[in-house]
Amino acid sequence: MIDQDSLRAAMRETTDGLQPPTRLAEEVLAGARARRRRRRRAGVTTVALAVALVVTAGALTRMDLTTSEVLGGEGDLAAPGDWFDMPTRGDLADDRDFVARATTTWREELPLFLHTGASREDGGRGDHHLVAATTTPSGPAAIFVERHAPPNGHESYDVLGLVAESPEDGELHLLSAGRDDGEGQLYLFGEDDRTLIGLPGREPLHLSTGPDIDESTGEVTRQWEELVPEDGLILRQLPADSHAHDVVAATEVPDTLVPEELERRPPLAVLTSESRAAALDPDAARHFLRSRSLDSDWTEDLTFFYLPIASRPALTHQERLAGEAALDSPDNWRCETYENGGESCERIAAGPSHPDSERELDLMDKTQRALWDSGRADLINHHSGGVFGGFLIIVRMADGRTATIGEQWNRTQHGEAHAVVFTDERLIEVDDFAYGGPTRPDDPVQLSVRLPDDEGWVVLSYQAELRYRTTPDGPWQAVESDRGAALLPAEAVQVEVSREGGTDVVELAR
Repeated sequence: MIDQDSLRAAMRETTDGLQPPTRLAEEVLAGARARRRRRRRAGVTTVALAVALVVTAGALTRMDLTTSEVLGGEGDLAAPGDWFDMPTRGDLADDRDFVARATTTWREELPLFLHTGASREDGGRGDHHLVAATTTPSGPAAIFVERHAPPNGHESYDVLGLVAESPEDGELHLLSAGRDDGEGQLYLFGEDDRTLIGLPGREPLHLSTGPDIDESTGEVTRQWEELVPEDGLILRQLPADSHAHDVVAATEVPDTLVPEELERRPPLAVLTSESRAAALDPDAARHFLRSRSLDSDWTEDLTFFYLPIASRPALTHQERLAGEAALDSPDNWRCETYENGGESCERIAAGPSHPDSERELDLMDKTQRALWDSGRADLINHHSGGVFGGFLIIVRMADGRTATIGEQWNRTQHGEAHAVVFTDERLIEVDDFAYGGPTRPDDPVQLSVRLPDDEGWVVLSYQAELRYRTTPDGPWQAVESDRGAALLPAEAVQVEVSREGGTDVVELAR
């Protein structure tokens, strides 16, 4: 039989000098809640859990809890609802001043994101919990979770959100908030949104900071890194050349950029601090997709340019407008007046011979699909990637092929100029591609692409008059253009751009 007095003396001697964690009470209570849930799932006995608690409490005097330790299993990552059962992680968990200020900010500003009233009497808000409070390269930051019950009777869910300093005023604000779906939650904040903080989910997370574009072909690839949490928290500082809206996370590294494959495992949203602006003004949500136009006068409508060549002339924009205006002449209409005074008119003249809208949209669709299938579109980026621009230049080539030139947006900062060459006008088979590099909205020539097989240069300087020459000191030659889009011979070395306000000469890169 064990001598109880000897046992107690031995335990006192063994533990002499150990200091309990400063937040032992909170950790014990949180651990108890987590154990009750695990006991229901796995049938662990009370005695076994009590022993584990004593051992764990002694072992954690100088280290923080990790996600797997809290949940009680190697690699057992968080699931919805588990955040409430975990002690607060991070080096600021015991900073009473910061925790108080962050909590006040959360309580006051979350209704902006939920679009509810500020008081808890609304019936839409439940208890909140501080999941993390830590120091970051962009100042102190806190992550909260709160149960939200929508007023329309839909099922309640957990909301995770980031409270941190806003670069705009240096004060604490709720910068991002989103529904917790168990896949993990990542936030970008700080100056230029380059500080990444987040919580792991059920599966490991992988991050790509942006697409890599081949300078010669325009083909798109991405590099991925696994986000390994430290003490249950993900914290990274992104490179200076990264852009928040090009950052994408995924639970497994995609092996293709083709949309059919991505539908099975879509990428995760990486919330940026700009979501605060969207919460304050719902119309501001469109900031995620910046205007994709080469000129400030452009509208959101699709714009088509038709470039004629000598062997197969096409109507210029001015000729089409003139032809359409001529159709309005009374001489081109047959009208009949009824007994009741009503009138019915029928146009008797044919319209101008240019592709109809259905043909135009078919050209656009086939061009975009060709870029997708050839790996020239970054369809992973749900903010700015995989988006085709609002214009298309159509070239009828001398050898019977048709080339379409447009703008593919793979990065938030700019688009890339691409040419797709089809074998004939039916656009059934893609014959070749050409890459023109980044489009240049602020330059005199916004787009230039050298077509394959010395078929010439396609240039666009919206609404400008163009001339070209084939030697640096040769004579300027006129060129027929459609609103500033033109097909120049392959020998062209310079293009002259004239519009109201002046003239520029632009070198064509060989």
